[in-house]
Amino acid sequence: MSLAFYHEKSFGTKFEWQKTLEKLKAMRPFDINFDFPVASSNLKISLTATAELHHSEPYYVVHDFYLADNDKLNKYHSVLPIQEVKRMKRDGSYTWVHKDSEKTSELSIAIGQGIEKFLSADELEEITIKDNTNKKASRTR
Repeated sequence: MSLAFYHEKSFGTKFEWQKTLEKLKAMRPFDINFDFPVASSNLKISLTATAELHHSEPYYVVHDFYLADNDKLNKYHSVLPIQEVKRMKRDGSYTWVHKDSEKTSELSIAIGQGIEKFLSADELEEITIKDNTNKKASRTR
């Protein structure tokens, strides 16, 4: 069986195959680059990190933070601890928050901007969590 026939049989149209490839891209670990603003200053530090989509709930585990101009292979320790961030839609706009607190910070926003540079609009929409505060409020009435 030819590879072209296998793809056609397994994934249908070329469009469906392309969407499958896009989903696989978002699921694999990838490097992001972003500028991290230093608190109470105009200073920004350019960082590189690895982002991985968590499989059961749509959030990213971001690890191995290095200065952007350094080589990861030099065995230095990460300059930041592991971060877990997710993209949420609140009041009609998108924001990146820390998974545990669901609060934004300069770091969660900067990491999110790095992830957004890598993913397509469709991929971003798939990983966005809609705000459930209105649903919770209506249940308590």
